[in-house]
Amino acid sequence: MHEFSIAENIIEIIKQTVRASDLEKISSVKITFGKMSNVMPEALHSAYKLLIEDTPLSNSYLSLENSPLIVKCNNCGSIHVVDDFIFNCRDCSSSNLTVDGGDEMRISNITLTNYQE
Repeated sequence: MHEFSIAENIIEIIKQTVRASDLEKISSVKITFGKMSNVMPEALHSAYKLLIEDTPLSNSYLSLENSPLIVKCNNCGSIHVVDDFIFNCRDCSSSNLTVDGGDEMRISNITLTNYQE
């Protein structure tokens, strides 16, 4: 399951991005991933939850947002959102397309609570 290594990478990026003293203040981490990124949301949630146990991130929540698959026709220049994985241009029927979005994965937001003990 490659979601486990993805979750490890997410946690490592968080640790490099957020000061160590603020890690326990993280309430949520939002991941945006495309339809073609081959991420299984349930598996990523499970892996993240398992990996943050007994760490400063243990109270954080992983939020996942799916980004659309966008293709650009190399023949006519049209740009379309693809829902059904049929890779033909809607305008000229060409299959000469380039993926312009929907194959990425990124941390799009880290939310910290502002509580004091």
